[in-house]
Amino acid sequence: MTYYQPPPTMITVDPRLTSNEYNQASKLSTMSLAAGIAGMIVLPIFGSMAAVIMGSMAKRKTAGLDRQLTASINIKANVGLVLGWFGVGVMIMSLLFYVLIIVVPVLILVILGMMA
Repeated sequence: MTYYQPPPTMITVDPRLTSNEYNQASKLSTMSLAAGIAGMIVLPIFGSMAAVIMGSMAKRKTAGLDRQLTASINIKANVGLVLGWFGVGVMIMSLLFYVLIIVVPVLILVILGMMA
């Protein structure tokens, strides 16, 4: 009596992407996502910059490869990049707010005080 055995599932692997490179790109994209989240919550300067750098590195490693094989890597890297660039934008806006609200009025008062 023989039982039915389904044929083995064929997994297509892009020959240009080794297992080590895939794991490294996957780790970079996960760290980019984590750094982007940390940049929004805990470490605004370093987390955002790390998310942008690691997300770019992960996307560069998977550029031109099979999209189905690297979809999860690219999604995590893209979310990390978006969070990172958003954090950088918030930092720049905060710096501009600080300069316009605090530094400029103080300079005007100092200049007016010198004239009086």
